[in-house]
Amino acid sequence: MEWQPPLKPMMRSVSFDIGYSGSAFTGASDSYGIAVGGSDAGSIDYDICVYHTICDAEGIGFAVGGALTGAISESGLSSGESVSEGYTVGGGYIGDFTGTVTTDNSGNTSRSLGVGPGLGTFAGKITCNQSSHCAVEWIKK
Repeated sequence: MEWQPPLKPMMRSVSFDIGYSGSAFTGASDSYGIAVGGSDAGSIDYDICVYHTICDAEGIGFAVGGALTGAISESGLSSGESVSEGYTVGGGYIGDFTGTVTTDNSGNTSRSLGVGPGLGTFAGKITCNQSSHCAVEWIKK
């Protein structure tokens, strides 16, 4: 049996961030994080990126808190700006638990779960703007 090289990575990424949010029928969140996964740059199969995400939300409820969040995304990584829309739900009386599902302009879905200190309950539609800076772009310079 002849040896076969491993398959190229699936264009998926995993990210972790820290952030805070506040909502009272409308709201916002702000987070900073790091992502690892398949690269969209083409020359290197894997990439690592730092990112900043700002989201606006509209929905029902009141909540405020901070969170450590983990996410799995169908999209590969690349430097630049992206916009995604979806839904979020979260809450708690001592701690804040949040789940969010968003889809970007290319149709890639991201799913995230967060936990941290907080108070209240909120559910609604969310729109996020993300700015990413990846190692592949730094290496090319």
